[in-house]
Amino acid sequence: MSFQNLNQLLLFDLSRNKLQYLESDAFFGLKQLKELILQNNTLIYHKAFPLEVLKPLKSLTHLNIKVEYDYVFESFPDDVISFVTSLQEIEIDMPYPYPFGPGLKKLTKLRKLEAGFCSLMALGDYVFQYMKYLEYIDLSTCHITYYRSTFSNRKPLHYLELGNPTFYENYVEALVKDLETTSIKTLIMTNLFYNISTFPTVIFRSLNNTNIREISMKSNRLRKAIGNAVADSLPSTLETLDRSNNEIKEIKFGMSRLFFLNMRNNSLGDYLVNHSYTTSANMQLKGIDLSQNSIFELNYALFNGHMNLHRNNLSKNFLQELSLDLSDQSNLMELDLSNNFIKRFNDKTINYINEILKKFDLKINLLNNTFECSCLTYSTLTLISENIHHFLHSENYQCQNDDGTIIALNNIKEKVDQLTKACTSHTILIICIVECIPHLEEEGNFRLCLHQRDFIPGEEIAANITNAVHENGHRFQQDNDPKHRSKLAKSFMIDNGIQWWDCWPSESPDINPIEMTALQEFWTRDLTIEYCNRFIDHLYKVVPVVIALEGRATADVPRKIFPERSYGKSISYFKTKLDDPSFTKKIEHLLPH
Repeated sequence: MSFQNLNQLLLFDLSRNKLQYLESDAFFGLKQLKELILQNNTLIYHKAFPLEVLKPLKSLTHLNIKVEYDYVFESFPDDVISFVTSLQEIEIDMPYPYPFGPGLKKLTKLRKLEAGFCSLMALGDYVFQYMKYLEYIDLSTCHITYYRSTFSNRKPLHYLELGNPTFYENYVEALVKDLETTSIKTLIMTNLFYNISTFPTVIFRSLNNTNIREISMKSNRLRKAIGNAVADSLPSTLETLDRSNNEIKEIKFGMSRLFFLNMRNNSLGDYLVNHSYTTSANMQLKGIDLSQNSIFELNYALFNGHMNLHRNNLSKNFLQELSLDLSDQSNLMELDLSNNFIKRFNDKTINYINEILKKFDLKINLLNNTFECSCLTYSTLTLISENIHHFLHSENYQCQNDDGTIIALNNIKEKVDQLTKACTSHTILIICIVECIPHLEEEGNFRLCLHQRDFIPGEEIAANITNAVHENGHRFQQDNDPKHRSKLAKSFMIDNGIQWWDCWPSESPDINPIEMTALQEFWTRDLTIEYCNRFIDHLYKVVPVVIALEGRATADVPRKIFPERSYGKSISYFKTKLDDPSFTKKIEHLLPH
């Protein structure tokens, strides 16, 4: 059978046809054919391919003759394939020990080789001795246990893929040292390292002398990847590093020029609470994947210096609150927080996100998180409602009431409107501002002072203090801090003519009407409805406790005896509860005596 009438045919796929034999003129007339696929037939190499069967294929550039069955015990006849001098790519089985014969020397255009079934156990310089111009080699199906000089001085080689649990550390070192003499740009090592749990830093040191662009080390059971801050930094040309599907618990390298980092499905949860994955202060990173790492909390400054970050994937972790410094992420385009346990964002994070949304089309995925349906989450839900097109799959968001019931937020604006009414119905904050502060200012001779530091640079702290007191006629109010009650402090005040009060309410610093550390922008930036509701929630509980303790310091007693939230309740509710003898008996061990 010949194909003279198909002389313009470019691709011929005969895979999975149970072919056992080819006639010598099987491909006669296919002089324009570019790609021939014979994969997964039952073509026994030395029986099925007549000597000149491939000779008519004058334009063939891609040949797939993989069988991928373990009964392949012989190499493909090199004299048969030697006629296809136009061949550029080949997919072929590689039996042990000599997969390729001298006939392949005629294939001077051959650049790409992909192994099918591979029984090679050793890689020596003889394996590719007749294929000098290979640029792309995929041996991911080979179970290699021995390596020696296979890739040394192969200047054209720019892509190498290896796999299966085969290499001891000394072979890894020999391999990467050989790659220094190549043009390697992509190195894939999947499930390769045998009995190696700590990342061999020699890989980075050796590849620093190459033009490497991408390194993938997926599924290698690595547990630790920490190098010297200078000597073991990532190669300066490296753009993509994939260490997904390992067991890494610690990682830290210099990676100032890396573009993409994939750490998906590792065990970095405990480590990232207080540490970073890099020693670099400034990053070129555009994308990072930290999903599936059992992360419950992140170092607040983890992404500082990531000025160019576009995509950040933190999905499938155990985050309950997003508390991150995103001030450097002005270019962020995608933030994936799906499948966590996030209940709310803190106020600073909300401010950062709002700033980004003013300039960029940031997309945030919060699918499969369950928010609180409470005043504490008001700011978070408001952020989502006002920027709904920036939140992916928002029609499937949910929130949870105090009683545990789940509410669908398919109409999140309606829920925000409900919370607006409920959360602004509290009056304690209004009373504090309208009644308490004027009373202190008019009758108590106090002044509410929200004061930023105005020390004069170059002058001593003591001089700054005395000048400020003398110029403005201020008095100093000690607050029972030992530093303020010391003889040295008192002598300093007397010697410098500073008036001071020592009649502060005993043991009650938490109800001080003056807070010296408040900042002016507090009123415009930090005093949100959510913040006020937290204060109200505390105040509802602390007032009855202050009364019960007759003015003594409450410390964290209110929180311990009243773990429930005050939403929908009143001061009298907690006072009545505290007056109940049966309740008091249960919590008497918490009350100071």
